Amino acid sequence: MLHAPHIFLNEKFTYYQQLSPKGKRKFLSRTKHVAFKKEFVGRDGLRVTDEMRLLISACWVQVTFGLDFYLTEEYTHVHIYPSTFYSTQIDHQVKGLTTGQGIIFISWLDFVEDYKVANNLNVGMHEITHAMLISAAFKHNFDDYFTAYYKEFFDNTKEYYWDLRNGYQSYLREYGGANFVEFLSVSVEAFFENPNELKNRMPELYYNLCALLKQDPLNTIGDYKVSRNLVAEMQYTLMDHGIPPEVLKQLGANGNALKLKYFAYAVASLVGAILLMGTLVFGVLGLILFATSLQKFIRAMRDN
Repeated sequence: MLHAPHIFLNEKFTYYQQLSPKGKRKFLSRTKHVAFKKEFVGRDGLRVTDEMRLLISACWVQVTFGLDFYLTEEYTHVHIYPSTFYSTQIDHQVKGLTTGQGIIFISWLDFVEDYKVANNLNVGMHEITHAMLISAAFKHNFDDYFTAYYKEFFDNTKEYYWDLRNGYQSYLREYGGANFVEFLSVSVEAFFENPNELKNRMPELYYNLCALLKQDPLNTIGDYKVSRNLVAEMQYTLMDHGIPPEVLKQLGANGNALKLKYFAYAVASLVGAILLMGTLVFGVLGLILFATSLQKFIRAMRDN
């Protein structure tokens, strides 16, 4: 790892630059955690540097910054190519690829270039979003909130997807019409690269992305948090495809409240298990609930 990663990110990563000192500490802690937990592998003779490891990890944290659990644990390896590479899976040259076997492939040249120009094209964000959705939808091992909301997201924004699918002109790039998985990743690219433009052109999509990722890229003075004013905007604007009240309530929940909730669940389950040990079945169920809640509490403590 670089000797002074905070200085490096402050020079190279715009998203990090605009965070408060507290927000920077959280972002840096998460970035170092991702960089430590993931295995970065150079391909076609590429030597992986600390800068590569740090910037890809920072991209990972940028997309997941609003969520409580950000690690996407199913994805343990990032393979980095010098530039575009051939994929045998789709028989085509590609800039990035995410498999169901826990590997993300990225072209380093394109990763760097995509952060230089805000053209709604960012291979890092694109592939990491794939990893998040695959983990949530098929592996059932990602942030509980994201996992619970992504189906609602697609239901609320499907008209934008079908416009792309049917070839209508859209602010989003055409590739988002390939399928719902690509639609989400293409939407996330525009969300972070040109949030103001996306909000003006596609407000329902923007608000639902804020809800799904629990962050607002336009709130640069508030560590990208979803503010009360934004929640009020959502309630007023999304008359037909409203975000459920329970979701809006969770947008304001903080990490400490989450830790307290899981800790309370764990204690209650343990007490219940002890009291019910005379009845074997209920005692075992209580212990299972205790173990599950304790695991979530530990993750909340670690990830926040």
